[in-house]
Amino acid sequence: AAALLSITSWAGLARAVRSQILSIKKEPYIEVSQTLGLGKLHIIFSEIMPNILPYIAMNLILSMIGALYSYVGLMALGLLPYRPGNWGAMMHMAMAVTGTVTGVGIWYVLAPAAAVTILQIGLVLFSNGIDKIFNPRLREK
Repeated sequence: AAALLSITSWAGLARAVRSQILSIKKEPYIEVSQTLGLGKLHIIFSEIMPNILPYIAMNLILSMIGALYSYVGLMALGLLPYRPGNWGAMMHMAMAVTGTVTGVGIWYVLAPAAAVTILQIGLVLFSNGIDKIFNPRLREK
């Protein structure tokens, strides 16, 4: 399941990274580096990569959030093989065995849902922190 999610989700990130790199290549400091005769590897690793890595890190975290939702959702619907300890499997078993309309059964669904929510909030806050560190427009003076 993880391989399938990986295969289907990389194209959007690749397209976004390519567009960022193409826009960075048009910056004046890249043209100056080329005029000075610096090698392509130097330009890639010293000029382009430091500017693109924060963007890649942000998108990686957002992709992790999307993959988490997809994996837990597919497991909760029972579309993936059962694995004990998975939050989606816990939700599926709670809905299948106890039912969610009873007072006791709702807690078996809410506990993994709360764990997914807390992890998602943590990843979003982490990505915001990375963005504030690496994005000069967001830095406080």
